[in-house]
Amino acid sequence: MKNRKIKIITYLILIITVLAVVLGAGGKIVKPAAAAVNACDNPYYPLKAGDEIEYQSTGAGGKTTHTMKVVEATGESAKIKFTFSAPSEVTMTQNIFCEGGRVRTDAYIDLTSGAGGVQMKSETEGVEGDLMPKDPKVGSTWTTRYSMTSKFEGVKVPGNFEGMKMALESVNKVLAEEKITVPAGTYTALKVEVVSSMKMSMPGLPVPIPPSSMTFHEWWVKGVGLVKVASADSKAGKWETVATRVKIAGGIPFLDNPTVEAVAEKAVAPAAVAVAAANTVIASQATISIGIGRYLLFFLTQPLLLIKRRKRKAWGTIYNALSRLPEDLVIVRLRDEATGKIVGSEVTDRAGRFSFLVSGGKYRLEAIKSNFVFPSVLTKGKKEDGQFLDVYHGEAITVKTEGAVLTPNIPVDPIVKEAPDAAILKRDSWRRIQGAVALSGPALGAVSFVIKPSLFVGLLFVLGILVYLFFRRFAVIPAPKNWGIVREEETTKGVATAVLRIFALPYDKLLDSKVADGRGRYNFRVGNSKFYLTVTKEGYKKAQTDLFDFSAAAEPKIIAEDISLKKN
Repeated sequence: MKNRKIKIITYLILIITVLAVVLGAGGKIVKPAAAAVNACDNPYYPLKAGDEIEYQSTGAGGKTTHTMKVVEATGESAKIKFTFSAPSEVTMTQNIFCEGGRVRTDAYIDLTSGAGGVQMKSETEGVEGDLMPKDPKVGSTWTTRYSMTSKFEGVKVPGNFEGMKMALESVNKVLAEEKITVPAGTYTALKVEVVSSMKMSMPGLPVPIPPSSMTFHEWWVKGVGLVKVASADSKAGKWETVATRVKIAGGIPFLDNPTVEAVAEKAVAPAAVAVAAANTVIASQATISIGIGRYLLFFLTQPLLLIKRRKRKAWGTIYNALSRLPEDLVIVRLRDEATGKIVGSEVTDRAGRFSFLVSGGKYRLEAIKSNFVFPSVLTKGKKEDGQFLDVYHGEAITVKTEGAVLTPNIPVDPIVKEAPDAAILKRDSWRRIQGAVALSGPALGAVSFVIKPSLFVGLLFVLGILVYLFFRRFAVIPAPKNWGIVREEETTKGVATAVLRIFALPYDKLLDSKVADGRGRYNFRVGNSKFYLTVTKEGYKKAQTDLFDFSAAAEPKIIAEDISLKKN
């Protein structure tokens, strides 16, 4: 029943994550943009043929609309057409060039006059600086200068105005990266302050024209371009231009898609942390039984234990009575025999080690870990068990000296249930899936950070990795590097998904079950005792190995012998 609930929780997490991405993207999965000819690799100034943005301008003169469309694009240049629909249709074109990611132009166009229904042609005599630098970011500055002679079309002006000389300078600075909402959508944009100054002169005019200046803000979006312009000082009055519709050839690039960025920040990145924790915690049945609190206790107490061990150079060991291997993450409690109160508590490390420094008195020890029995029934009455001396079974310990160290060796009996091959195969498949899915948390976090490299997403990414490593510490048992292979006797090919069972002597009890991988590989890590294996596989005769005798071994051993199976 517990495993069923675990599986349901896992599936729900995955479903919620997928729904977050799908629904966050407006009900459809956003795919990477299709290939299109791009005149520049500047992310804030995309110039693909067919790109089109509609704008609406609002100011003292009312509302006007215009469209910007990339009508031509090659590898290094593009032509943009501006069409103003009110009060009368006016069109203007501008040539754009790209040099190593820097966006430039060879001519100035006056969008303000176009919005007023006036066609102004400027004979540009010189251009200095960039329209957009290669890699704009907060703090970036650049200057653009134009010198030109202006002529008007569609309106009668005095003769002298036909040769009006102008010098325009725009000083740009990126102030911030921020969220912005316009009719075309919500985006993450660079906010740029533009201080524009202009000097004008006309032949024959007796009085010089005083220079003028104004400050306004622009908002530029990756993969889209300019989405808003607004006045920033009172001298020019209050006005703004906003994008009302955006059409990007092939779609907005996946990594620059504002919808994808929003989903990554608000849904995928937090979900990645949850997935990392949930899937890693349930990566093995042992994990469920261990409990987070126990591991936290281990995590917090181990540094102190290491300090104490350096001084004492002695410890007791909790070990598996069947495999005679140390057991980690076992809670060891020290109780006062007279009062029954817990006077000390430790958690064993990978070597199964613990120790208590006590004063005179009478005490009892307890070893607690789910799926294990204490005191051991298998070793009842034994004072020695292989290499383990001073074996403890729960009896009272009398301490007569101050500063004594309690370091008995404590066996615990594993609870291992027999299961048919089908159940073992199903359990193994589920664990493999969980192991793969557990990595999805850090993977999702990495993808989120690539899509949206913000401090918040970065912190979630790091948290996801820490959570994964934190829980993996007790969810996954390190596998030995040596392998044995279950082979077909006739062909010597590896037999995939063969079920192996290991039995421990002298008790002749099942210690563990494993499934050979796709190449027939397996191994078992054991202590100083005697063992044998059985191997079963549908379509083959059951095999049993000879005895593996490690009774005299001082260190843990790996059973990794090749085993042959005969076909029925």
